[in-house]
Amino acid sequence: MSELLEFSMEYGRRKGLSIRLPSGEGALPGLIAVEVADVSTVESRLRSQNIIVSARKDVIRVAPHFLNMKSLF
Repeated sequence: MSELLEFSMEYGRRKGLSIRLPSGEGALPGLIAVEVADVSTVESRLRSQNIIVSARKDVIRVAPHFLNMKSLF
């Protein structure tokens, strides 16, 4: 597991977030999933702040290993 991924998980848990790692066949080890009540609203709010995430069912998927701010591109 990468240092950035470990930091992201630890930081999120300290902030009270429920974090899951994808598992099973085809799982992407560089992603974390944060459980939220309203994924569409959270995704929209983060995108409005130039933070790119992906809403998936009951989680927001984050790829901390990748630059995810639109303003950098």
